[in-house]
Amino acid sequence: MLMQQYVEQMKIFVIEERLAKTSAGEIRKMVEDPESSWNRRGEELNKDLKREAAGLINRIHIETYRKGMK
Repeated sequence: MLMQQYVEQMKIFVIEERLAKTSAGEIRKMVEDPESSWNRRGEELNKDLKREAAGLINRIHIETYRKGMK
C-alpha cells in the first residue's frame, strides 16, 4: 500500500510539471538536481516511506517477542 501511494504521488508530480508546460528534458534535469523542489518532494516521500516501514518492522518485532515470551 505504501509503495502504491509513493507511485501515485510521483505520478502527480509529473502531471503537475507537464501541466506547467515543463518538457521531459527539464523534468529530467530537475530529477538529477539535488537542490530542486522535485528532489525535496521525493526525499519527503522517501522519509515517509522509511518511517512507515520502520514502524511496521518494529510492530512485527514486538509481536514476535511477545509470542516468544508466552
